[in-house]
Formats: sequence, structure tokens, C-alpha cells
Amino acid sequence: MAVYFANLSFQRKPPVSEEMWDLYKNSIALLWRNRERILSDPKLFYVRTPFSIHASFIGVPQYGELVYLGVLLKAWAEHAEIFTLPCPKCGGTMNIYSFAGSPLSGMGLLSCRCVDCDYLVEHKKHGKFGSLRFCMCDMAEQYAAQEAPDALTFEEAIDLLKK
Repeated sequence: MAVYFANLSFQRKPPVSEEMWDLYKNSIALLWRNRERILSDPKLFYVRTPFSIHASFIGVPQYGELVYLGVLLKAWAEHAEIFTLPCPKCGGTMNIYSFAGSPLSGMGLLSCRCVDCDYLVEHKKHGKFGSLRFCMCDMAEQYAAQEAPDALTFEEAIDLLKK
């Protein structure tokens, strides 16, 4: 069985600590509120998030790279029908920040956080894995060869956005 992963917990290179993952999942609303600033500033756009794309299927691109913050925000904004869900608590918008699953069945797990009330859903079963993976891989590939030489670290970006 082929399984694709787009989730930090399966990432081997570069390693990301549990603290970094917690900072990432707890900053989803902050990132969303600052999306215009992030998308317009290369120092912020090209920040590497703890989110990564991996595949364990022969013949499929193995990105293994951390996804740029700007790409993640573009996914949430430009492909909301794929990368967001309605919040069961407040009716607001939940941004998907992690997913994993099988391309054969399309089934998988996702994690998301509401940008309105901060409600967290982790490891929710879903059947939209193929759409999530295809769209994220396509977007990440568009920016794979580009990098701002003075891009901030994820921690530096979060600190800057909190000011």
C-alpha cells in the first residue's frame, strides 16, 4: 500500500522538535491575521514552516522540504475549498495545517485550527487526501527553487508578527 505524508511527525530531514511543532500549530490564527504582511514581504514569505511534504511511494516526487509560510497562506486563501473547514464550535473557518493519508483510498487524517475561536481539531478522519496532497505539492513545486537569502527562521517570524 502506498502512503503519502504531509505531516511533520513523519519528517526525517530536517528534524523539527515537538516545541517547534507546538509553536506552529498554536500560531495558525496569528499567521492568518498577518497574511497580507507575510505575502508581501519576502523575508516572511520564504520562512520555512514545520509543515513538510513526503511520499513513501516509488516514482512519486519526494520533496522532503519544509513548505514556505507564503505557500501555506496562499493555499488557505486561494484554495479555501480544499484547505479549510467550517468550525463545529463557532461556525468560523478552520485552516488545515497538517494532513496524511493514502492516495489509493483518498482517506486520511488532518489537523486544523479555527482562526476565529482557536478551536483545535487533531487527527480528524477525512476523504480529501488526494486534493490536499495534489494542490500542496503543486503549489510547493512552484516555489521550490526560490528562496530569499535573508528569510527569517520560523521562530523569528512568529516573534516579529507578535509585535
